[in-house]
Amino acid sequence: MNLSLKISLLASVIGIFFMMLVFLNTQNTLNTQSKQHIITDYKNDITKLENTIKLILEKYTEVVNLSSLLRKDAVKNPELLKKRFNNSMKNIPLIKKMILISLDGKEKVISSRERLFAAVDTGKSYKNENIFKEALKGKTYYSNVYFTKDENEMAIDISKRIIDIRTNEIIGLLIVQISLGEIQEQISNTLVNGNGISIINLSNNRFIYKSSEAEKINEKKLLSLKGKSVKIIEESGTEYFLISSDFKFDRLHWKIIISNSTDNIFSHIKKTFNINLIFLIIAILLLALIMFLFIKYSLKPLRILTREIDALSNKLNANKRSADEFKDSNEITNIKQHFHTFSKLIEKEREKLEEYNKSLETKISQEIEMNKKHEEKIAQNAKLVSMGEMIGNIAHQWRQPLSIISTSISGMEMKSDINDLSKEEIKNFSNIIIKQVDYLSKTIDDFRRFIKGDDDFLKISIKDTLKETLSLVNAALKNNYIKLIENTDDDMEIPGNKSELTQALINIINNAKDSMADIKSERLLFISTKLIDKESLELKILDNGGGIDPKIISRIFEPYFSTKHQSLGTGIGLSMVDQIIRERHKGVIFVSNEEYEYEGTSCKGACFRIVFKK
Repeated sequence: MNLSLKISLLASVIGIFFMMLVFLNTQNTLNTQSKQHIITDYKNDITKLENTIKLILEKYTEVVNLSSLLRKDAVKNPELLKKRFNNSMKNIPLIKKMILISLDGKEKVISSRERLFAAVDTGKSYKNENIFKEALKGKTYYSNVYFTKDENEMAIDISKRIIDIRTNEIIGLLIVQISLGEIQEQISNTLVNGNGISIINLSNNRFIYKSSEAEKINEKKLLSLKGKSVKIIEESGTEYFLISSDFKFDRLHWKIIISNSTDNIFSHIKKTFNINLIFLIIAILLLALIMFLFIKYSLKPLRILTREIDALSNKLNANKRSADEFKDSNEITNIKQHFHTFSKLIEKEREKLEEYNKSLETKISQEIEMNKKHEEKIAQNAKLVSMGEMIGNIAHQWRQPLSIISTSISGMEMKSDINDLSKEEIKNFSNIIIKQVDYLSKTIDDFRRFIKGDDDFLKISIKDTLKETLSLVNAALKNNYIKLIENTDDDMEIPGNKSELTQALINIINNAKDSMADIKSERLLFISTKLIDKESLELKILDNGGGIDPKIISRIFEPYFSTKHQSLGTGIGLSMVDQIIRERHKGVIFVSNEEYEYEGTSCKGACFRIVFKK
C-alpha cells in the first residue's frame, strides 16, 4: 500500500472516530437541553392559557356587573329590556344569550343568538338550581364549561342578581351565556407538533376539554396528576410527557394538562442528527479522497527523483567508477531535470499559498466589515423587537377599557329607550367613558414617544426615564399578575439618550417577567434608585423568579448567548443592554442571585444593579 493511500485512510479513520465522539456527546447534550426547553415551553403555554382564561372571565364578569345595574321599572318593560340585551350582544359578539329571571325562578326576558325569536319558557324554573341560589346570595356564579349544541363552541354561564340602583332592592337575576371561543383559539394555537390538551373540572373530575391527541392517554393517568407537575408515563408502548397545572378563578377549579409523545418531541432532533451524521461521513471520505489525490500528485516528482538517484548509486557501486566519470551522463542529466521540476513545483505551490493567504486576508477583512454591518442591523432591529412586544401589550391593555366603553354606551341607550336616564346617570356614564378614553390616549402618546426616539445625547433624569419605561411595560406586568414595588425617590441627571436607556430597561424587565412565568405564588418586581454619593446613583431591578443558573450567570451579557428556546430568544437582548449601559451611558452593570424576605416569605431572584455617574 503506497504512502498517500495510507495517509488518506489514517486521516479518514481518525476523522470519523473523533466526529462520532463529538456527535454522540452533542446528541446527549441536545436531548437533555431540548427536554428542558420543551418543558419550559409547555409551562409557558399553560401559563398563557391560564392568563387568557382569567382575562376573559374578568372581562365578561365586568360586562355582567354593568348589565345588572337596572331599575325596577325597567324590568317591567320586557320589550325594551330585550332590545337592551340585543344591543349588548351586538356590541359584544361573544355574548350568546341573556336571560332575566324573576325572584320566583321564572324566565321573564330572553335574547339568544341561537334563536332570533327566542320565546320565554314559562314552564321552566331555576329556583332549585345552583346558578339561581348562589347568585341570589350576592355572589357572581360561574357554571361549569359546556359545549353549545348548535355551534359546538365552549361556553359558560355567568349569573348575578339585579339590584335596583336607587333602592338597592333585589329585583331579579341575570344569566349571561358567554362563548369561550378565545380559549378555543388559544388551545388551537397550542395544538402543534402532536401536542394534546386536556382540561379537567376538579370539582367533579370530569373533562371539560380533551383533544384527539390526548385521547390516546388513559383518563385515569390524567386524573391522577396532582398540582403542578412534570411527569413521563408509558401508554401502549409509547412514552408521553405530561405537564400539568391547577387553575383557579372564584369557584372554578380546573386542571390544565399538555401532553405529547417523546417520539413527536425528539423525532425532528434525531432526523436532523442522522442527516448531519451522514453528510459529515461523506464529507470526511471526500476529503480523504482529495488528500489521497493531492499527496499522490505532489509526491510523484519526488518518487521519480529518488528512483533516479537510487539507480545512479547502484551503477556507481556496480562499476566501481568515480562520480566524475558520470557527471555528464544521462543519469545525471535526468536527476538535474527532476530536481528542476520538483523545485518549480515547490515554487508554484509556495506562490499559490501566498495568493491564498492574501485572498484569506481579504476575505477576513470583508467578513469583519459584514459583521459590523450585521451588528448595526441588530442594533436597529432591537428596538423594533421591543416595539412588537409593546404592540402586544397595548392590545391586551385596551381590551378592558373598550369593553367598559361599549357596555356603558349600551346602558345609556337602554335607559334612554325606557325614559329612565337621569342627568346624574348621564354624568356618571360620561365620566366612565372619558376616563377610559383618556387612558387609551395616554397609552398611544407613550408609545409614540418610544417609537419616535432621538439620537441626541442630553441631560436626562433617571427617575423620568424609569417612569416612561414603566408606562410602556405596565400592561405586560398586570397581564402577568406581577406586583411592582417601587422606591425611586432618589434621582440624578446624566448625559444620555432617553430612548436607548428606556430600551435597555425594557429588556431587563422583560427578562424578569419571563423568569416569573411559572411562579404560582405572588410575583414580585422591585425597582429602586439610591444615591451612592453626589456623583453616583445605583438603579436596582430585582425579581423573585428563582434566579439565574450559576453555571451561565457569567455569560448572560455575551452576544448571541441565550437560555431561551431558539424560537423564543436570539441572545441579543442583554448583550444590547450591556452595550447601551457601558458604552453609551458610561455606566456599569452587574448581575447576581439574591435571597431575601418579603412580608415573611422567603424569595430568590435575579438582581440587576446599574451604577450611573454624572
